[in-house]
This record gives sequence, structure tokens and C-alpha cells, in this order.
Amino acid sequence: MLYHRNFVDRMRELYPRGTRVEVTSLCNEEEHLKPGMKGTVIAVDDQPALLVNWDNGSSLSLLIGKDHFRVVPQQEESPGMAMQ
Repeated sequence: MLYHRNFVDRMRELYPRGTRVEVTSLCNEEEHLKPGMKGTVIAVDDQPALLVNWDNGSSLSLLIGKDHFRVVPQQEESPGMAMQ
């Protein structure tokens, strides 16, 4: 099922290439993708789904509206940074 073009465009704005995401839950079980795993968005397709390069080497997509995930704030990605 394809979504309305405006919705797909909005998802592309929300999740641009390079956005870091973390899985919180999936609509089905995947052996190579578990809650807590992080990856980097490479694109949003017309489903819309997030095309992600996962840190474990997997490239499984996240289905927007079915799978649950969160954007990882940049400060969480830089553990050596001191808070000012």
C-alpha cells in the first residue's frame, strides 16, 4: 500500500539520510534486528519505510507506522563529550 505523497515527503524531512535510529519494537520477529539495535538512515522509500544500515551490518528496513523506533540524539552518540 502506497501512502499519500505528502506523507512520504514529510517522513523524508523527519528522517533525512544520516539520522541515527534505535529499534524499540518490531511488528514481526527478525533474527538480525532486535530492540536496542542502532543504525543510520540511508533513505525513505515510497511505502514509506526507513532504509537503514544497522551497526551489526544488517540492512533491514523499518516500516513506519508498524515498527517502533526512536531517533538517537547526537549527544547519545558521543559518550566522551562532557556536558557544559
